[in-house]
Amino acid sequence: MWRSLTAVLSVLMLACTGDGPEDWSGTIDTLPSGTILVSNPEQGRWGSRPAWQLVQAHMIGTRLDSGPELFGNISDIDVDAAGRVYVFDRQAQDVRLFDADGSYVRTIGGAGQGPGEFSVANGIAVDPANRLWVHNQGNLRYSVFDTSGILLMEPRRIVGAIRFAEWRSVFTADGDLYEAMGYRSSTGTHFGLARYDAVAQRLVDTLPIPPFPEGIKLFSGIAILTANGWWQGIKHTYRLSHITFAGDTVRVIERIREAEPLSRAERDSAEEQERQIKQRVTRGEVDIETHLRPIFEGLVLDDLDHLWVMLSSQPGDDSTGFDIFDQSGRYLGQLTAPHLVDRFVLPIIRGGRIHYVTKDELDVPYVVVADIRGRQ
Repeated sequence: MWRSLTAVLSVLMLACTGDGPEDWSGTIDTLPSGTILVSNPEQGRWGSRPAWQLVQAHMIGTRLDSGPELFGNISDIDVDAAGRVYVFDRQAQDVRLFDADGSYVRTIGGAGQGPGEFSVANGIAVDPANRLWVHNQGNLRYSVFDTSGILLMEPRRIVGAIRFAEWRSVFTADGDLYEAMGYRSSTGTHFGLARYDAVAQRLVDTLPIPPFPEGIKLFSGIAILTANGWWQGIKHTYRLSHITFAGDTVRVIERIREAEPLSRAERDSAEEQERQIKQRVTRGEVDIETHLRPIFEGLVLDDLDHLWVMLSSQPGDDSTGFDIFDQSGRYLGQLTAPHLVDRFVLPIIRGGRIHYVTKDELDVPYVVVADIRGRQ
């Protein structure tokens, strides 16, 4: 059930400060390949009570008027160094900027083909220079704006032949942009990374993404880009791998947790979804897991390098759990956000806050901003 918009997030009791006591019972080993393997027990360092707490700062959104706080379809968010929140509305094809306190600042862009306008845009990102990049997919370019919303440049985008529902990208400290790309050939569908020099405004090279251990499984394999590589895993097995841009697996995190079987109705729905997608998109070369419920739905790396694993929800749930791992891969424990977090829009965890998208019972989207107390 949707919780009142005027209510604050439920406060998770603070057991202690920092990441918790040093009573972790897992193991850290170095494999012959040099990969570090972190094997976690079922219970984390926090024990039975979390060491962090979430306290809502504000919520952005409304269903009562037609102003800038009314969103049609939020498909991406990002946060700049000042804590300002950029919200991309796919339906309106614009970006709305809100101050760190949630007050509306301005709207950027709009549907069209002209300068600073968007067509089939599907994502945004703030670079190290605090410039806003819009993945202007339909117009085959990036649209880049300064902090005041002025259009700076629109370099051409030439990589990839597959249009993704979401834009997955990351900026490195020196200004390189890495983004996920996909293309089709006679041998099937392929995925890789494109490296774009944001300063020189040119494509540098492309990198293949190593296959998942169990093969590519649509809606089963998942990966997030980081400034020094990416994390990938299979939703139905709790094994996460950190891979560098050079293709080396440097760390693997495991945790004891078994996937649950889907109900008969859920299996029927998954099988029908698989049939439709194979006919329309994938030419039959990838599979959807149709027997097991995903353990998790997303991976998020915060600005202190904690890995947040967004756990899958079940029918009737009105909250979302996150498994938290420290910088070395040790399991800390679980935090619960008292809303269903939109699994198609990855949360942004930056500046001591978590920002995520949720929807009410009428499917109206909102951005929730909450402080993370106790995180170090």
